[in-house]
Amino acid sequence: MVDVQDITEQGQPDPSDLNNAVIDPNPDTGDTPLHVSASQGRIEIVSSLLENNADVNLRNKLGEVPLHSAARQGHLEVIQLLLARGADVNATSKNGSSALYLASQRNRVGVVRALLKHDPLPDLYYGSEGSSPLAAAICYDYAEVVALLLEAGVDVKRLIAGRWSPLAWAVNWNSEASIRVMLEYQPELGWKDAKGYSILHYINQATPVGIVERLIRRGADPELANANGASVIWAAVQANNQPIAQYLASVVKVNLNIPVGDETLLHLACRCSSLNMVQTLVDAGAKVDRVCPGSYGTPLQATCCRIIDSDHSDETVKIVDYLVQKGARVNCKGGNLHSTLHRACLSGAPEVIEYLLAAGAEVDCKDSIGRSPVHLVCYRGLEHYQLLHPRDDALVAPDSTHRTALHYAVMSGDLDLVRQVVESHKRHPDHKDSYQQLVDNDGWTPLHWAARCVSPMRQGKTDMRPVIQYLLDEGYDRTAKAKVRNQEWTALDIAIYQGADEMVKAILIPVEAGERLKVTQRLPGKRHDGDSCDICFLPLVGFVMKCEDCYDFRLCFKCQASRELLHPAHHRFWQMWREYDSRVEEWQPPKKVCHSSQPSLASTARDGYWLSD
Repeated sequence: MVDVQDITEQGQPDPSDLNNAVIDPNPDTGDTPLHVSASQGRIEIVSSLLENNADVNLRNKLGEVPLHSAARQGHLEVIQLLLARGADVNATSKNGSSALYLASQRNRVGVVRALLKHDPLPDLYYGSEGSSPLAAAICYDYAEVVALLLEAGVDVKRLIAGRWSPLAWAVNWNSEASIRVMLEYQPELGWKDAKGYSILHYINQATPVGIVERLIRRGADPELANANGASVIWAAVQANNQPIAQYLASVVKVNLNIPVGDETLLHLACRCSSLNMVQTLVDAGAKVDRVCPGSYGTPLQATCCRIIDSDHSDETVKIVDYLVQKGARVNCKGGNLHSTLHRACLSGAPEVIEYLLAAGAEVDCKDSIGRSPVHLVCYRGLEHYQLLHPRDDALVAPDSTHRTALHYAVMSGDLDLVRQVVESHKRHPDHKDSYQQLVDNDGWTPLHWAARCVSPMRQGKTDMRPVIQYLLDEGYDRTAKAKVRNQEWTALDIAIYQGADEMVKAILIPVEAGERLKVTQRLPGKRHDGDSCDICFLPLVGFVMKCEDCYDFRLCFKCQASRELLHPAHHRFWQMWREYDSRVEEWQPPKKVCHSSQPSLASTARDGYWLSD
């Protein structure tokens, strides 16, 4: 017996050879000799196999018939022969691909034309994972294939994968030639998806401005807004596509100063686009001092929200300088943080803080809850703090919740900064004898705040143990309790709820040898990664409340208790998310603990109690 695989490598076989050949499918792939010869374009062997009654529609392990094999490689003569001998033009593989899909995906124009002559109307929409021949051709901008499919009756309005209009799909892939073809078939130019995105919203950074120009000339509306209220120019700014933004702003003259959420287009450009984009918008009429409620306030404040690293700080300063040169006021007030210096102290680069101070930014101004820039700069660490040269009076001044700079400084994890702020409190005549009793309106000491253990304003994970141990050495009390909702918690309870490291929890255990350990809060709150409180800026865990009346304002389990003080009293709040993970486990204390300030006190745990060895 002879293997037909060998025969296919020898040229034109003799029919008698095929009669005596082994023609079983390949055990690994399921390919028959007809699959193999069709894939190789061996028309003579294909013809001989068919004359010897090879099954033209036998499937391999992928569910493909020989027609798939020939279409993938573009062998037109083989395709024509297979079709003439009864190949099913609508056969689909296990992943839904038809021969027409494979040919369209690879720009096999002749094969596509041949397949379409065999009336594959149901086949026109078959493709891999919800795609279609039209989607595949558009993706690679095979305009001739697109034209053939549309001529054959493919509906230019039928959604791709149940989500995209073909025209939006073409914009997404920057398929300019395909768009020109589709426009001749009356596509729906006013189409929107489930989120309100129009065809023009699908532009990206590489989209040629010619695509947008052509679509607008043919009737696409550049002012169509998505569900959030953002028109197409917002997509251009977000994608940092400056040519399209310039065309829309200067030629089409779309409205630039309508806020969406808590920002205008210029706010958006200042915080996430380029200097060129900012200049484009300002030149077209964007207002440099436009104040919006919420996180970003003014364009200058939004600029201070840019990514902080060596690659971005120089452009940030350039944008700040450009806005100031165009009339932006460094002391313009607005937004949650009140002033540009507040925002820069919280999230800006040192160079930005220096620029603002040199430009006359007010250091002593306070926001709506009594915070000065000095309070906020304490989140950042010693380098930023020293730029302000804060006076002792500013450091001990309380905000509306009675927190002083020390409550803020401990969350930086910067021990040198905490030492300096503690020394300033010791020097001040009003606090030199009472700095250890500093509490906010819920009875939280700096130790309670340090137990939350991380500030998102500092890059990288900070080991909080040195700061916590320093506070303990300064006399702050592990056993002191503070209000958390309807309970009284120690710093250990707070650390457990916040999900602090075990080593941090160990040094906060509020007992000595022979004493009972009483833990009020044994469950860690559910982590809501990437989200932070809009008042204390710490990561959100557990119980979270969101304002119904603001675009995006959330409060952590601590700050929500003071929401009527920290936020307009008439605004309504509701609880977001679950407080605990479905698989949450109670915290178990370690079997032994030794507080470093008292190394002789070693204890063991049994049944929830701490007993001396």
